[in-house]
Amino acid sequence: MATIDTVLCDLVGTLADCGGLAWAECARLDRPFQAWFGRAEAIPGVVDLCWALNRQKVRLGVWGELGDADVEAALGALRGWGVQPAGVFGVAAVPTGRPAPYLLQHAAMRLGSLDVRRCVVVGDEELDIETARNAGMWAVGVSLTGPGLGRRWTEVARMEGVRRAQLAAERVQALEAAGAHLVIDTVLDLPRALAVLERPRSEEHTSELQSHSDLVCRLLLEKK
Repeated sequence: MATIDTVLCDLVGTLADCGGLAWAECARLDRPFQAWFGRAEAIPGVVDLCWALNRQKVRLGVWGELGDADVEAALGALRGWGVQPAGVFGVAAVPTGRPAPYLLQHAAMRLGSLDVRRCVVVGDEELDIETARNAGMWAVGVSLTGPGLGRRWTEVARMEGVRRAQLAAERVQALEAAGAHLVIDTVLDLPRALAVLERPRSEEHTSELQSHSDLVCRLLLEKK
């Protein structure tokens, strides 16, 4: 299997979070991302994740339904949080957004990846997963962050274990149904996920990962 050289992370709900209600409020404004950046904060630990990817020589790109002005604002917000992506990409550069593959393919090309099989897309919504699959890239879902949960990650992290597990199970089911190759709790689990994706597999699995449930169970066992 080809070595992964590029990770494309969705911005809203995957790398950064401000809770579902806050995003819903921002979405009603003329410039929703500008308002959202003022309320959002990076998922705790994202800066360390970026350094870990850099040490592995994996390029990090950030993508979303961003206009030109939003891309500049996103880059400023990310730098303010201490996150230094190789690039930020929005829909203004392509004919149409999700679930069409163009934005992800454009991002991979701009970052210098020559093979979509070396690209991993990380997102919190089913539409992110569908877009990744349409682009021919690995699709990794995150189950415990994102506007769909209706709460900040910090609130989720404080939940009693059983309730948090129930919440995760609901999202895992939805993301798997959308076609996720692998589902993790948060983007902070990404290094372990990349290790799973890069493991040598038998020839019959070189064009596709093993069953979703097998990989999810394997990853959960490794976390214990």
